Amino acid sequence: MTRRHLLWFGALVLLTALVIVWVLRPEPVPPKAEVAGKASEVKDDPLDHLEVESQRRALAPAEVKGPQARVAPSQIAAAPTERAAVLDDGYVSGQVLDRHGKPISGAVVQLLRPQGTPLPAVFDGTNFRIGPVHPGSYDVTASAADRASVTVQVDVPRGGERRDLMLLLQDGATVQGKVTAQGKPVVGAILTLTTDTARQPWQTTTNENGEFSVRGVGTGMGHLQVRASGYITETIGGLSVPWQGTVVNDVALQPAEGAQQTAEQGVGITVKSQDNHIEITNVMPDSPAAGAGIQSGDRLLRIDGRACASLNSTAVQGYLLGTPGGRMVIEYEHGGQTQTAVLTTARLLHAEP
Repeated sequence: MTRRHLLWFGALVLLTALVIVWVLRPEPVPPKAEVAGKASEVKDDPLDHLEVESQRRALAPAEVKGPQARVAPSQIAAAPTERAAVLDDGYVSGQVLDRHGKPISGAVVQLLRPQGTPLPAVFDGTNFRIGPVHPGSYDVTASAADRASVTVQVDVPRGGERRDLMLLLQDGATVQGKVTAQGKPVVGAILTLTTDTARQPWQTTTNENGEFSVRGVGTGMGHLQVRASGYITETIGGLSVPWQGTVVNDVALQPAEGAQQTAEQGVGITVKSQDNHIEITNVMPDSPAAGAGIQSGDRLLRIDGRACASLNSTAVQGYLLGTPGGRMVIEYEHGGQTQTAVLTTARLLHAEP
């Protein structure tokens, strides 16, 4: 190889080395101040923060599973209150017995709440249990087929249970009879029986023979209303119901003339409960009460010596019906003075409103 050739070859090797060094050179590193500036710009960009936070919230429900699942703050706040309410609630338990002290199976026991539907008891045939219910005073009622129902007041303890409630159901009596008009049976007549010891009245209808029967009626004084289309509605009082046995009461209806009419046995007084006393709200014209000078607005004090203030208006209204053709002694307050009237019951006819 000549000298000239060696020079060309060396120049080529040097050029190749320079090209390789240029291609493989490292990227230039910016000054520290520039890097810090870019980092500061990313960190302080509020739009980037909003986007990241939005993605995190959207993915959170899908990413968190099982026992670590998130609970809404409102649920966390409500949990202690609900748990406290449950811990404060109480129970009532006991038995329903007959007059011999034996449990009655198939009885229906309910706790009556001021608002809402009655709370039924869990009954195993011998014992019942009611709850949970907020602590307080309630009426508990028990009933069974062919027995007189009973209602008692009971206090539900706070966070505990009253276990000694014994509800005694008497055998009850049967009130039965036949409804006729001009000697023929009245089919489908509606009868409502109310007593001074029952919380709710009984209702039944006559069969194809005009007969009716109400079983399991508790002892007390009662009255019977009989209603049928085309006939005068009859209200009959003076039903003395024994603790067991049968009371027979036949009813004869009369055809109504024109507007529907009601025939009511009694003295012609209508009452209502008002501020812990019984107030007379209406006195029928030409009635025994009107003849004695009794007026609307008077306070009814006693009926045959029975204090009225301790009774509800339904019971008082029943006592005012009396017995057919019977007498009753009425004590009432008129103009601040106590008055006494001896009244004879009558059949009072008036048009229904």
